[in-house]
Amino acid sequence: MNCPEFTQIYKRFPKGTQLRGTVIEVNPDLVRIQLPDGLQGILPATSLQKAGFELADFTKTMVVGQGLDVVVTKVFLARHRIRLDLMRNVDKH
Repeated sequence: MNCPEFTQIYKRFPKGTQLRGTVIEVNPDLVRIQLPDGLQGILPATSLQKAGFELADFTKTMVVGQGLDVVVTKVFLARHRIRLDLMRNVDKH
C-alpha cells in the first residue's frame, strides 16, 4: 500500500529533479544523502564508480558532511526510497 505522504514526495521530486544533498552515510554498497525537508536518498555504488577515477574508491574519498549535486532517477513508492545519481553523470549524456 502506498503511503499518501510518499505519493506527494513522488509528485514533488519527479525523475530528473536536481538537488543539492549532503552525505550522511558511506558504505561499500551506497552513499546515503540527506535531501531538503529531511528526506533521504540512496546513491548506489555503481553511480559513484562511473563518475570517474576520483570516486572509484568512494569509501575512502567521500566523507560525511560532503555536499553533492544529485538528480532523482527513481522514486520507489512501495519501498519509500528515492534513488539518485550524480549530476556529473547526467551531464555526460
